[in-house]
Amino acid sequence: MESLIFTDTDKIGQVIHVDTAQIIIELSDSEQISKIIIGNLVAIETSKKHEFLIGLIDKVTRKYIEEIASEESNVSDEDILMTGSSDYIKINIIGTYKSVYGSKRNVFKRGVDSFPKIESSCYSICGENLQKFMNILGQNINSTKPLKIGSFMIDNNTEAILDGNKFFQRHSAILGSTGSGKSWCVANILEKASELKNANIIVFDLHGEYKPLAEEPEKIAEVLEVKPFELYMFEPLKPANELREELITAMDDENLLKLLYKFYLTIK
Repeated sequence: MESLIFTDTDKIGQVIHVDTAQIIIELSDSEQISKIIIGNLVAIETSKKHEFLIGLIDKVTRKYIEEIASEESNVSDEDILMTGSSDYIKINIIGTYKSVYGSKRNVFKRGVDSFPKIESSCYSICGENLQKFMNILGQNINSTKPLKIGSFMIDNNTEAILDGNKFFQRHSAILGSTGSGKSWCVANILEKASELKNANIIVFDLHGEYKPLAEEPEKIAEVLEVKPFELYMFEPLKPANELREELITAMDDENLLKLLYKFYLTIK
């Protein structure tokens, strides 16, 4: 596994503020602010030679440097002279990268062992370094179960890879406003997951959004129509008004839970 190597071209600024919650970086070149994107990864020097803090850009700020007009100037006291500007980014630390960690090489771990000093350098993680860092994160992924879900927005040449086995063992949610691409994201995950060996996935498609996945010419799924109440050992669903009356008079917690669930299925 290759180590991250930073040069002067990767440097974006230096530390001017440090506390336990955040780090503030002053950009060394004002033209860089147009290239800074919220969510980008950065690496910050610490007091240890083989160690960098890894963080996410949380906020970008441009602060104008102002100077009140002096008595000798040709402008009134109310006027303000703009003498320049300084650009800042706020960093949220997500962990620590160590190129040497005991007998191990290139290790990323959650948490912070040491904080940077004022004027420590901050570097952008992009290009080859971004691919190297993602390889470090994915070095424990089972080689037979890599789930390649796409590429990173900050670098389209860097693949985003998850452990397919671990990913589907956890609870997760895909959230977003209407039209933001939630269904497309799910469909993409399903398509990529179908390429995994021995993939077993059941999709409850209440609105028929993923029906194309079971159609030719790129069919990856089979359709099985099931009525919701047939999945449970409940009696056939009743009208909402009848369930409401039963709900009002229900006293037993277990019965109440069943009624609530049947009422949910009815209005769904």
